[in-house]
Amino acid sequence: RHANAHATVNGGLALVVEGGAVAASTLVFGGISDGGMLRAKACEASLVGQPLASDAALQSAVAALRIDCGRAGGDDGETALAVQMLYKLLLAAQPAPPPKVAACLR
Repeated sequence: RHANAHATVNGGLALVVEGGAVAASTLVFGGISDGGMLRAKACEASLVGQPLASDAALQSAVAALRIDCGRAGGDDGETALAVQMLYKLLLAAQPAPPPKVAACLR
């Protein structure tokens, strides 16, 4: 990003992981809705109880996040940025990501 550029979308994302599964999640995004912050409750609910390394859980969470963003009035670009943040969160939460992935998360 260029110096003095402003983020289009920002996020505060947190997971509680127990035994390889998501026990709790909080996903809040800014810059998606005109009304301020978006709490992605459908996406949060889709993650709870799901194994961290499950592709099906990832796809379900992405679909739910797209719905959350659409309800908030997010456009395709804003939604794509939110999905990227979610994906990076789930990768970072892996107990032992592959070395190439770990290097990208730094």
